[in-house]
Amino acid sequence: SSSVISSSRTRLPTWRTSMKFALALIIAVGAAPLSAPAQKSPLMRSAMRSRMAHRRPLTRVNFDKQYDGEKLGELFAGNKQWSETMMTTNQPLLESLGSAQEPKIMWIGSADSRVPESKITGMDPGEIFVVRNIGNQVQMSDNAANAAIQFGVDALGVEDIMVCGHYEDSAVKAALSNQDFEAPLDQWIGPIRDVYRTHKEYLDGLPEAYRLNALIKLNAVEQCLNVLRSTPVQKKRAETANLSGGPIPRVHAVVYNPATGILEDMNVDIEKLYNLNYKSDIPALA
Repeated sequence: SSSVISSSRTRLPTWRTSMKFALALIIAVGAAPLSAPAQKSPLMRSAMRSRMAHRRPLTRVNFDKQYDGEKLGELFAGNKQWSETMMTTNQPLLESLGSAQEPKIMWIGSADSRVPESKITGMDPGEIFVVRNIGNQVQMSDNAANAAIQFGVDALGVEDIMVCGHYEDSAVKAALSNQDFEAPLDQWIGPIRDVYRTHKEYLDGLPEAYRLNALIKLNAVEQCLNVLRSTPVQKKRAETANLSGGPIPRVHAVVYNPATGILEDMNVDIEKLYNLNYKSDIPALA
């Protein structure tokens, strides 16, 4: 039996032998030890250096260009005129914005060109921190929106977060249809379709002429709830619950009418809806 044990030891490598083999393999391929950050192999580093050496430095590139689109020319001409006017009438504001921003309001709105938040509210640059996307959504999987909320709350200290829907929103129209808009747009409007399914009985009971705007409002409320659910907002509200004017940030659902230029506060108590079954209050939104 001792000879069997002896032969087994010679045939089967111990864990130490396996570890030595693994370390030798790591060194052979030029990788770093497992405890250190991954490093590129010498061959890969050499190839990257070669590619970088043949790249033309950006400082030697001629960036002068002509704008074929008429609107692009108007855009830069308009900016030049705006800058000259601001430097004449409000130079201190521009100088202050050159070093910092201190907005107290965060605006989560649609990417629709008809809803320029600073212009329709008469606010100056630096007064509103902005996130805009298709359908003014705050999806839990959207790192862009959630990172902006985190930055707005933690770094900028915004006190009010507004989610702005707008009438005749094409994203909400699309969500009401049965059409497949293909990826990625179809996936993006999926949560708005979920809002419709949640309130299908209520929405289907409305005259068709009112259904779209009702869903636009419901979607704004739903996104407000997503804002309130977010970790940075929950954390900040807990920290400021006992302060004067707290807890902050406060969350508001608003809707804009491009046909009249009016921004309407929906007067919905988002915190109450967050704590209760918010469907019970939905009919008041229509």
